[in-house]
Amino acid sequence: MKKKEGAISWIVEMCRQQRSLPFAAKASVCEILWAVLPGIIACLAILHPLFFSAGEFIYLDWSGTSIDMTPFTNFMDVYGQDGAGFRWIPFLLPQLPFVLLLGQGASAMFSRIFFLFIFILGSTGLFMFFREKPRAIYLLSAAIMFFSPFVYERIMMGQFLMVLSLASLPITLYFAKKFLATPALSSAWQPVLCLTLLNLQIQGLVMNALLVGGYFALHALFCTRREKLAIPYMQFAAMFLLFNAYWIAPYFALPKPALLSSIDPSHAEFFTPKASIGMNTLFKSAAMYGSWRESSMKLAYNYPPADFIPKEVWRWAAIAFVAVLMCLSAFAVLQNPKNPLHLALAFGWIAGVLVATGISHPWTGWAFDWLFQNVQFFVGFRDSNKWAELVVCAYALLAPAGAHMLAGKRKLGWILPALLIVFAIACNYVAIGLAGQLMPGTYPQEYMEISLLAAQNGTTIYLPWSVYNSYTWSLAFGLDGRIANPAGKFGQGKIQMGVSPLDFSSTMLSSENYTKCLAAQSIPCLKNEGVSRIIVDRCFLGNGIYGWVAANRTALKSSGCLSVYNTGG
Repeated sequence: MKKKEGAISWIVEMCRQQRSLPFAAKASVCEILWAVLPGIIACLAILHPLFFSAGEFIYLDWSGTSIDMTPFTNFMDVYGQDGAGFRWIPFLLPQLPFVLLLGQGASAMFSRIFFLFIFILGSTGLFMFFREKPRAIYLLSAAIMFFSPFVYERIMMGQFLMVLSLASLPITLYFAKKFLATPALSSAWQPVLCLTLLNLQIQGLVMNALLVGGYFALHALFCTRREKLAIPYMQFAAMFLLFNAYWIAPYFALPKPALLSSIDPSHAEFFTPKASIGMNTLFKSAAMYGSWRESSMKLAYNYPPADFIPKEVWRWAAIAFVAVLMCLSAFAVLQNPKNPLHLALAFGWIAGVLVATGISHPWTGWAFDWLFQNVQFFVGFRDSNKWAELVVCAYALLAPAGAHMLAGKRKLGWILPALLIVFAIACNYVAIGLAGQLMPGTYPQEYMEISLLAAQNGTTIYLPWSVYNSYTWSLAFGLDGRIANPAGKFGQGKIQMGVSPLDFSSTMLSSENYTKCLAAQSIPCLKNEGVSRIIVDRCFLGNGIYGWVAANRTALKSSGCLSVYNTGG
């Protein structure tokens, strides 16, 4: 107890004296606490069921991280088959010490630390942006970002890397602003490093790079001596290419990801936002939500926190809050119409709303369809709602700035920001604890050993032949229990998986011949295609559709949920 009291007293004294820490000479202890604590508090508020229970987050696109040395010792087999896999190197390297020390427990521990890192990164970037403003303005920006419907929906789909992409934007823009203040090679490495290490998804990198590029272009437009920017801009671009050479070179040298080449217009239709609860998709994009899986989760604007609040009242209150964010953001831009950063964020908001809406609205559908058909990399944005990231970033940086300007003019002090903080959290209250919809869990042991079931010669396939499935044991994770194929995580690249129309509304990838054999329920056909072993998952909800395998072959081995069959006689 005395040690605890001594630590608290030390912190209070350091804050009182505005003392600095050795590793952060330009920031006091209080500033560091202000920078990180809101992120930690927001993370625990949203994800506390996953932090204070056994197991780990397993749902849809998040299946945990590495639990053995396979991704490191067999990198080319697991990730290096196409150029896009090399982008995972910055994400893999921090996992190595956890794997060496904790083995199968590495994923649960590293995931928790990674989730905290995302939120701390976001709050730190916002703090640096609003460091000179009242703390209430900074807290408002954090509330808008972390409790946005976009963050909630992406977490509910296991897309933590999209949340990381959003969280990295404030600090990236802050360093970009510093670079433009003193454009030189010595100040370019910070924003470049942020773009390199913090955007693990190509989509996030493209959006963030476009926003930063737009900021640079607008700065040059308003700069009186823009000729002096040419060399620093070229140095910035050269440094970006140098820092990203580890994945850019393989991306162009190796085959393109099979998934990208197989995306067709049916994917855009499958992932497009849907109108609901009396709102069209254009407004839903401006309101920061509209995920293609919204029907599988509770919506903040559709579920009031108590029975005594009518749904219509709750919905219109939430709509009014979004309207306030729009007005405050517009006010911030109009107060200084030649501020290149504010203009870049405003243009980002417009692009985010229009592209996020995609083909779901006649005003935007024609443009999105043209981009989808004619711009090669744009097919990666089949889930158009990912562009709502730019909408959230615009609100998080512009609305607090507008609130600060307005509060100063009206002498409202901290009252206006405080009210908006309450509304920001209340309007998306279901994000707190994810409304109990998802719970931590673990994989059964037999899946962790599935690579041992692969054949020494020939191909081994895993049934169900799809990317996302629900299992009897995964239902305990919440909602429909839909998770990514466990064979992808534990198969060590030895087991062939497939894609079904239920995954992306299209049958695709190089396994088309396997798909024909499976449709014909023909084991000899699979054998002719080089398949020597079939693993059938009996815990898959819908396993009866693969009963023909057991009817034609005797199981070589059965372990828990998994049965193994040879295609030979």
